[in-house]
Amino acid sequence: MEGRCVRRYSSQGSEGNTYWHHVHGFTTLEGQYLVFEEDAMLLAQGDTVTVRYRPDNPARTAPSWGAGEAGHRCSAASSAS
Repeated sequence: MEGRCVRRYSSQGSEGNTYWHHVHGFTTLEGQYLVFEEDAMLLAQGDTVTVRYRPDNPARTAPSWGAGEAGHRCSAASSAS
């Protein structure tokens, strides 16, 4: 499914390193809009991403390039921001 980076922000680690976080949004085939956050890639707000999700549990997702965790927790959103 195609998703989009809807927001990105940075945080600073204890040693002064900058960490980028990305919030992605996508709509399931059933029409449910979900968002999830990750910090794996450096993307600009508005960039498209490919999202994999389980149709029986779309709140458990992983972006197409993700190779680490089994997935990321999603949350339902009221509208596609």
